[in-house]
Amino acid sequence: SSSNPSCPSYLRSLSVALKKKLLAADVDIDVKELTIECTGTLLALYGTSASRSYQELIDLLVERLKSELARTSALKALEQIASSTYADVPFSE
Repeated sequence: SSSNPSCPSYLRSLSVALKKKLLAADVDIDVKELTIECTGTLLALYGTSASRSYQELIDLLVERLKSELARTSALKALEQIASSTYADVPFSE
């Protein structure tokens, strides 16, 4: 992967909020889908500099593939990250 662009600190704060929403079970599906989309965009644009929890966020997106309701959003987000110049995609099994 290429050198990651510097990520503004407010985006790192955003990644913390996104992680909380991804972990929450009681979130409306529309909110969940937008959270997934936003997470994908953030990680695709800033790579590992976006969050100290980069791998955990990737794992949460992979976990969303198991949900029929969130699968399409998660797949799009992971595709966006994987095709990014700044991605570091160490998908684990």
